[in-house]
Amino acid sequence: MLAPAAARQAKETPGLKTAVFAGGCFWGVEGVFSHVLGVKSVLTGYHGGSGGGPI
Repeated sequence: MLAPAAARQAKETPGLKTAVFAGGCFWGVEGVFSHVLGVKSVLTGYHGGSGGGPI
């Protein structure tokens, strides 16, 4: 069972954090997270892979 959110937050170090999310539509995910309180920036794109184009 997870600890309550307040208990988890008390253990976090101060400063900026990075989160990576997977979504079906880049701009839909960007649109949602760009309006979340505390989010400083949103960047969309592919994560991982070789960057060599379509398979």
